[in-house]
Amino acid sequence: MIVPMKHISLFGRKADERRIMKALQENGVVQIECAREDAPDASEGSAISTAAGLFSAESETELSEKNNTVSRIKTALGRLNPYLPKAGLLSAPQERTEEELTAAVPGALEVCDKLEELQKNQLSVKNERDKKNSVIQSLRPFEGVTIPMEDIRPTKTVGFVLGLMREDKLPLLDEAGVMYEAYPGQGNKAPVLAAVPNSAREETMAALREAGFTESSIPDIEGLPADNTERLRSEVASLELKASELTEAIKALGEEADILKQGLDGAMIEQRRAQARCELFATRETFMLTGWVRSDEAEKLEKLIEETAPVSFLEMRDPYDDEQPPTYCRNSKFFAPFEFITNMYSPPDPRGYDPTVVMTPFYLVFFGLMMGDTGYGLLMSIFAALFIKLKKPERGAGQVARILFWGGLSTMVFGLLAGTCFGMNWYDMFGESFPFPLLDPMKDQLTAIIVYCALGFGQIIVGMIVSIVLHVKRGDWQTALFDIGSWLMIFAGAGLIFLLKGPMKYLAYGLLGLGLILLVGFGGRAKKGFGRVIGGVGKLYDITSFLSDVLSYSRVFALGLATGAMGSAFNLVAGIARDMLKGIPVVGGVVSFIVAAILLAVLHVFCVAINALGAFIHCARLQFIEYYNRFYTPGGKLFAPLGINTKYNKVK
Repeated sequence: MIVPMKHISLFGRKADERRIMKALQENGVVQIECAREDAPDASEGSAISTAAGLFSAESETELSEKNNTVSRIKTALGRLNPYLPKAGLLSAPQERTEEELTAAVPGALEVCDKLEELQKNQLSVKNERDKKNSVIQSLRPFEGVTIPMEDIRPTKTVGFVLGLMREDKLPLLDEAGVMYEAYPGQGNKAPVLAAVPNSAREETMAALREAGFTESSIPDIEGLPADNTERLRSEVASLELKASELTEAIKALGEEADILKQGLDGAMIEQRRAQARCELFATRETFMLTGWVRSDEAEKLEKLIEETAPVSFLEMRDPYDDEQPPTYCRNSKFFAPFEFITNMYSPPDPRGYDPTVVMTPFYLVFFGLMMGDTGYGLLMSIFAALFIKLKKPERGAGQVARILFWGGLSTMVFGLLAGTCFGMNWYDMFGESFPFPLLDPMKDQLTAIIVYCALGFGQIIVGMIVSIVLHVKRGDWQTALFDIGSWLMIFAGAGLIFLLKGPMKYLAYGLLGLGLILLVGFGGRAKKGFGRVIGGVGKLYDITSFLSDVLSYSRVFALGLATGAMGSAFNLVAGIARDMLKGIPVVGGVVSFIVAAILLAVLHVFCVAINALGAFIHCARLQFIEYYNRFYTPGGKLFAPLGINTKYNKVK
């Protein structure tokens, strides 16, 4: 059911603000909204607006600091992720108090400081190493040069150029009369130091280019290139050693993972509280908070405010007609996880109807039929139960796990009634006399399609009945009778014609006729004159929509058939592998058994995963498209109270 909301306005002293916000966050009862628009005399330029702007800037500055803290710790955890201790898949989060988490923030920031300093040094070492390697690369071709670089200086009449050219082209320089000195090089290119007279510079450079000479830019160094490269390699080795030490120091910080995770959760708590403070309207001495509280927690909020800040004023009222309160649905422990399915589509309108109770049974039936394998259902339920027991998940993950647990139980039942067990037929395992399955989709496809579509038609009828009830409650009896009830009469009359015999059959014809009269006669009541008749007759075309919706349920048959076929195919693959390996001398029997067992485990787990995903999505699609369009009003926004949301730890 949808819990009604109360709008609240809280006026308090500025001195009590932080204490009140902390109490509200710890209890998670109020969804805070921006209060500045509702503040009295808050028009632009007014004294109150100016004062509020000053305190708003203060809150926003605090929020910016909290955002920076969260960002730094998240970045540190991301950088240290390869070196963090790996948590078990089913390990439950540690339970700690809020005070423990917030107290860990300074320690986490110290770790961030260390990491940032190490990363800064690491980057500096990397840049220096890359720079030296670049110099080594540029000097490597000239290691054979036996003249110190500082001695290559131009004179008043002659300049010098150093470059590379192919050794077999050197005679071209002799022919051109260029004076040069060639040194041992690498490959077929030799370092060449050429003299370029100032009086014939253009001619000499042209001759060098024609010979394939390429002038090189040498770094500003002293001494022989070979000596410099040797020195630089030694320095690079030292830098690599330092880089390795820095990497090890960063790895060692991975041991601080726990303090970082506690600090992140503590920082997120403070960040959320700072975000909420930015929504307040505050002056130097007072503040105003507006928001929403569940009606069933209104008394709890009153007591909380009275205990936390006796000098305050709390006003509560019902929502105005033009207000859109948030939506909160309250259901029993069994139905509550299935709210997740509806929320995937859209939370219900706060003034609408919560469909969870009337949706869940159909969802489980169709999920079980789509999976249709008792063995797979058993695996799903066991894994989901272990996940819930050991991991203790909350919110989305916990809801999905519970949906899969109940879906697994449904799959076990419907796998027995109309399916398989790990891809094996029941009569193959227990003989033809075994009473199950009652319906075998692999053998009797047409009957299976008819049965599944009939179940879908039943769900559509339930949706229409729910719609009638909702319209009657709203006082809209005409829609309930003429637009929806008339179709129920038509369907009931058509069905009874085939079931009843003798004079009772006339009752069925009468019901069918009454439904047609109501539909055609009043279906176009919004129009006038001849348009009313045309509108009523046009309502008969809606039968195509019903047929389309009913046929959509044939996907249940298709997915159930696919699950059984995949499981059977995987069994066949494992059997072929076993038979192929049996021929290995001595160890063939053992090897074939092990390989077949591994194949069966991997392939069937894959089959469970892929088909559970398909069943989860397609079952939801049936609810959204074929069922909810009969009565559901979407468009709500989930109730999101100020609370404590953590990532790694559970708050006691």
